[in-house]
Formats: sequence, C-alpha cells, structure tokens
Amino acid sequence: MVGRHPHLSLYNKYVTMFYKVLRSFFSFLIWYAFFLVAFGLGFYIMLHSDGAPKVQKEDDEENEFFQNPWLSLVKTSTMFIGELVSYF
Repeated sequence: MVGRHPHLSLYNKYVTMFYKVLRSFFSFLIWYAFFLVAFGLGFYIMLHSDGAPKVQKEDDEENEFFQNPWLSLVKTSTMFIGELVSYF
C-alpha cells in the first residue's frame, strides 16, 4: 500500500522490490528455522565450555558466541544469512 501512494511515486518501485525480497527471505527462513535451531543448539553443545578446568595455551582463544544457547542461535542465524546472500 505504501508503494502505491501517489505522493511516493518516486519510491514505489523500491518499496515493491523490498517487499518481494522480504517475502522470499522469510519464506526461506520459515523452512530453514528447524535447521537453524538444530545447528545452533548443536554448536552450543559441542563448543561451549563446561566450566571444568582445562589447560589453555597462549594462542588458544575461547569462542564467546557459543557460551550461551541464545547467542549460538543468533550466530548460526547470521551465518545462514551470509550463505543465503551469497546464494543469490
């Protein structure tokens, strides 16, 4: 409806294009939501630190994204969006 407003005739093709891209992105996101959750929780299970003492080397860094289940889901989602953008 915003794209058809007469005062916004200069921007109507951009609004329409944005709506079509957003619609296709969310259709992909709905189908891949199960995979995102599964991989995000899998990364969390495999890569978080248990709190047990372990010997750390000087150049060994801990990944802070996978220490929290919520952050691991967010990081997995951003990795998915990067792959989706390179797909198109």
